Amino acid sequence: MDKIPSSSGVLRLEGLATLDDNFGKGAVEDSSWVSIGPGEPFKPNFLFILFCKSGKLRFQINLKEFTLSANDILLCYPGMIIDGLQVTRDMRVGLIAFDHDEFFRDSFCQSMTVIRRNMVVPQLLHVSEKQMSMVTTAYGMMRSILQQDGFGFKRDAIAGSLVIIGSMLAQWITQARPENRNPAKSRDESLFISFLSEVQAHCSEERKISYYADKFCISPKYFAKLIYNVSGRHATEWIRDYVIQEAKSMLRAGSYTVQQVSDAMNFPNSSFFGKYFKAAVGVSPRRYMIESS
Repeated sequence: MDKIPSSSGVLRLEGLATLDDNFGKGAVEDSSWVSIGPGEPFKPNFLFILFCKSGKLRFQINLKEFTLSANDILLCYPGMIIDGLQVTRDMRVGLIAFDHDEFFRDSFCQSMTVIRRNMVVPQLLHVSEKQMSMVTTAYGMMRSILQQDGFGFKRDAIAGSLVIIGSMLAQWITQARPENRNPAKSRDESLFISFLSEVQAHCSEERKISYYADKFCISPKYFAKLIYNVSGRHATEWIRDYVIQEAKSMLRAGSYTVQQVSDAMNFPNSSFFGKYFKAAVGVSPRRYMIESS
């Protein structure tokens, strides 16, 4: 997500983490909006944390609009589709992007459990100035460590800093959403969260329940029942929603034909794709593309 007008310079750790911000730019009074970014939807592979100190930043995630203002923090998870990135000229924002699996795959910290159980949708938090200062202080320490030549334990230091920031975010998520006060999850809930992560990553190639059930060494019939019992929705509905979400983003981009979207989403032909899309959305892909342009 190298889309932020940077002043401090992008810092990276072995392809596992990226830090960037524009805090060093001078203060301006101009609050007019400008568009930035690639001009078409994109899908980051990392979990990222955006924290806004001033101005505003807005974009769509999975076709839902989000606006960040001063003292707002956003968690966006891998595989979510981002589009329509706009900022005000006085926007000052920081970014921490990292490979969640690499740093927290085997973590059993309660804070990481809270964050993982909320991976279904982006998390937008409004915090106090003091709380924002705590985040920016931890971020500044991470930048200082990455800038040190010869520091032999950068990965450990970044991992520790992410746990600190993650614990703060988990606390604030819990305060905003009391249902997270008991972060313990059953095995079925854990499998459901893992299922959503797999669907986000592979929905453009695979739509069969059997594919995802095989990932967890579970029979498709039992897996379908498990997903329904945990979420109240059928696994096919979750898969369909992610497929349609990605197809909509491609159609709205205006850079692809219906045939190209059908091919990219691994449908056998555009006719099959059209029927699948219309059954879910109510209009054909071509009509949707015209109406959303």
